[in-house]
Amino acid sequence: MQTTNEQIGQARDNLLIRLNLQHWRTLTASRRELFYRVATLANNRRLRSAFNAWTAGVKEKKQAEWRHGMRMKMKTIREKREGKLRDDAWAKWRQSYRSHLSGQHYIEQLVLQFYRHWKKRLCDVDHLEATADEFSGVMEGRATERFWNHWRRTMEMRNAERMVLERVSMRVMGEVMDAWKRNA
Repeated sequence: MQTTNEQIGQARDNLLIRLNLQHWRTLTASRRELFYRVATLANNRRLRSAFNAWTAGVKEKKQAEWRHGMRMKMKTIREKREGKLRDDAWAKWRQSYRSHLSGQHYIEQLVLQFYRHWKKRLCDVDHLEATADEFSGVMEGRATERFWNHWRRTMEMRNAERMVLERVSMRVMGEVMDAWKRNA
């Protein structure tokens, strides 16, 4: 009987071992499958987050390059605009300076012309005075009065000329200043 009991015990042990092994295999297989699914999900998440991080990095890099490009374009545009403004200001200054020089030259020529005219008139007056002295000895009465009136009119004309010259000079200078202010 003992052999039968041993055989039954051994068969029961084998059955228990087989059942436990089957249970362990099933449990191991389900856990392995769960582990693979979890690992696959984790890998997919890691891959997705790495891809998203890479995409964000590429996007940020492109934005940085775009901003840098726009800054460079704006800098170039600003430099061109400032250069154009500088060139325009230089041209206006040069034109204003030339206008000033031409106005100054005009005034100088005008002053020289009036000076020559005045000098000629003064010589004429000097000659008139000498002539008046000559004739005063010869004719004192009416001739002296006539020459005196003539000399007085000449002096009045000279004074009037001087006033006209001053007014013209002031007017010309005023016009030149106005023109210079408009161009400046």
